[in-house]
Amino acid sequence: MISFLRERLQGIVAFSFLGIVALTFAFLGLPTFTQTFTKNNYATIGEYEISQSEYISTRNQVESTLRDQFGQSVDLSNPILFDAVEELTKNSLIERYTIIK
Repeated sequence: MISFLRERLQGIVAFSFLGIVALTFAFLGLPTFTQTFTKNNYATIGEYEISQSEYISTRNQVESTLRDQFGQSVDLSNPILFDAVEELTKNSLIERYTIIK
């Protein structure tokens, strides 16, 4: 397929084709692409926005603390522990951003 395009699309035809493709991506694809990455808010606490990476980092800290307290073999996929980790993560983030104010 690439060899077919190389043979057929040369000179002004190739530049026109590439220009049409580039304009299509610029007007249709680029705005949705930038929207995806500029809005990285996972949660909001008051006026503060929490990114997904900050949430995951806090969750990992909570899980690490639980493993230190109860041993490395603790099963965090247990629904009760899963809910507890969620609540502890939320509380940790709320405390962090409440102290900022």
